[in-house]
Amino acid sequence: MSNLAWSFARLQFDDPTLMDALSAEAIAKISACDAQALGNISWSFAALGFRHQELMDALAVESILILGDFNPQNLANIAWSFARLSMPDNELMQSIAAEAMRRISSCISQNLTNIAWSCATIGFRNCPLFASLSESAITLIHDSSPQDMSNPVWSFATLGISDQPLRDSLAAAALPKLSAWDTQNLGNTAWAFSQLMYDHLPLFNSLAASAIPRILEFEPVELSNTAWAWATISVCHAPLLDAISASLLPKLEVTDTQGLSNTAWAFATISFWDEPFRDAISSASLNRRDANAQNITTLVWSWWKMGRSLDVWPEIERSVDQGISLDSMGFSYSLMMSEWGKIEHREHMLYGMMEGSQEMRLPIQLFELVSRWRGSASGGPPSLGKVSHPYQKIAMLLDFVESQVRVGDDSSFLHAIEQFGAGIGQWLKVAADCKAELVEASMKRRGALRSEACAEFGTFVGYTAMRLARWVASDGPAPGRSVHLEVDPIHALVTRHQLSLAWLSPGADVWIGQALDLIPRLAEELGTSSLCLAFMDHRGTKFHSDLFRLQRNGVLAPGATHVCDNTLKPGAPVCLWLMAYDPLQHTAWNWSLNEFAHWNSEDWMLVNVL
Repeated sequence: MSNLAWSFARLQFDDPTLMDALSAEAIAKISACDAQALGNISWSFAALGFRHQELMDALAVESILILGDFNPQNLANIAWSFARLSMPDNELMQSIAAEAMRRISSCISQNLTNIAWSCATIGFRNCPLFASLSESAITLIHDSSPQDMSNPVWSFATLGISDQPLRDSLAAAALPKLSAWDTQNLGNTAWAFSQLMYDHLPLFNSLAASAIPRILEFEPVELSNTAWAWATISVCHAPLLDAISASLLPKLEVTDTQGLSNTAWAFATISFWDEPFRDAISSASLNRRDANAQNITTLVWSWWKMGRSLDVWPEIERSVDQGISLDSMGFSYSLMMSEWGKIEHREHMLYGMMEGSQEMRLPIQLFELVSRWRGSASGGPPSLGKVSHPYQKIAMLLDFVESQVRVGDDSSFLHAIEQFGAGIGQWLKVAADCKAELVEASMKRRGALRSEACAEFGTFVGYTAMRLARWVASDGPAPGRSVHLEVDPIHALVTRHQLSLAWLSPGADVWIGQALDLIPRLAEELGTSSLCLAFMDHRGTKFHSDLFRLQRNGVLAPGATHVCDNTLKPGAPVCLWLMAYDPLQHTAWNWSLNEFAHWNSEDWMLVNVL
């Protein structure tokens, strides 16, 4: 029976009636099957793409019972089959992982590749297994086929497992062989190394040199992934990008919207302008019915980054026509453009869309906040299903703060946020307690001028924004303005609302958008050498790059103070390393402090004098 199924699979004969009969027979006799038979049956059904839940369940149960009898090829086949059919069985995969580690020394390259690919395809992340796979793959790397070299690194990248010895070995072994690789292996390798942020330039240059002569052979998805890979490592390889645009241009009609948006993002990220290609992607994207919120968001940002703001609004209007709700980032980018360009009617339209967004699913308190900001009469939110959990806590905070504070008394707002955040199940990661004292001391480190400003990167619920805005409103030496950058539009509205109730909004601006996009606006609206303090609390892995952008745009005043929160948890390792080995020898202190409301939890804050 297993041999018959195998034969039909080899011949690609997939008659549904016959496959149903074979399934019934296999289930009836499953307990009599040995390891080879189980492997053949599962492989056959997977190769034909025939999904039969009852059969696969029976195969999983029986395989677990006799997994010790499986050889490496059987293990790889059974894992591959469940992944190929997208029918994950966690208990089976745990058992396969344990058995594979036990037999790892007997595995050949193809076995390792299939097991790694299977785990990645169904999202099964087992670090001990992948450590064993890596160790064994390195010993076999020089005798491996192109697929057996590209698939493992693709699998590691898909699961977000970074293994430097494997990456180094694969790069060294692949370099002399890339000219013989097919387009899929070239594309997968470029994508995987960029996903792991491994910018091995000799490897990428060799990949480009191998890809360009055969660029017409690339499938649309391979072309978009290749462009994405180079953009991710921030390398503008003009000959390759020229070749990609020329090859993809006649294939745009058969490229899915994900591919179009990824390609637009890649070209925008590395500022590679190709007007005819850009126009063609814009036209092709408007006629699609397979778009989702993420595609729209990516295209909105890409057109703005390329200086094509006029293409943004047709994308948004298309989403309305097709019933696609923008997600939080989509609203963030769109509102950033509207606010920066002072296009009031667009802001009004976007807030109206936000009220009924199926993606954001706002609780009633935040729906009312958006309605008030829009200036509309609220009739209550539409039926949007289950409320978004992250916004539920923000709504609770808003209720609590408004019930506790005195309008115009900023101290009562700070106290209310601290009270709420100290409650069980209500903790907020804000720079309170001893962190707040350090922020206040940093404000006074240098005598600020009224012609200067201070900026906050990541305002969350407005706690530190309140402190900075209070500093601006004080009588002593202080800047004349505070600017607060926040990527989440709901968090930005909450901050604006609380600053308004505390009577601090005249000297404080809250800008919606990513820091990397808004830093040029700081230079545009505040002028050069205008920022006396930059407080960063948005994303530790971006602190160093955003500081570099501030310096490159000339926004920082001489002797400005740079403060970074959460440099231990979640962490800002690159920023800390650069401060420790700064060739300009700027003065910097890294303070060890207790986390707010967690006396036994250590965190760090960096204070840097620029």
